[in-house]
Amino acid sequence: MLLLMLLLLLCLNINTDFSEIVFEVKLKRKPGFYITNIIIPVILLSILNTFSFVLPITSGERASFSVTVFLSLAVFLTIVAATLPTNSYNVSLLSVFLILMTVSSTLIVDLCLVEARLAI
Repeated sequence: MLLLMLLLLLCLNINTDFSEIVFEVKLKRKPGFYITNIIIPVILLSILNTFSFVLPITSGERASFSVTVFLSLAVFLTIVAATLPTNSYNVSLLSVFLILMTVSSTLIVDLCLVEARLAI
């Protein structure tokens, strides 16, 4: 390809004294994949996690339900960490969002366990 370009330049007697070439590239990211596969399920899991307070305090399902939601959020965090490129300078907003949801789920698990202990 390069040889063809040189031959073309020599045949046409085109002046090749240019010092730079400028390209303009416009890229646009479409976030639909992350919204439908990560953000919406995590929001739904967080909403479900608040419904653990509707279950009876003395039932063991309350704690197991909130722990299950916590584990599923941890799986989402693992998937995002494996998908996104590793960079220690900038943390993605998606990772921060998942960490905040995991922290809130941890607090809900703690509250459920404390309430179950106090109810006995």
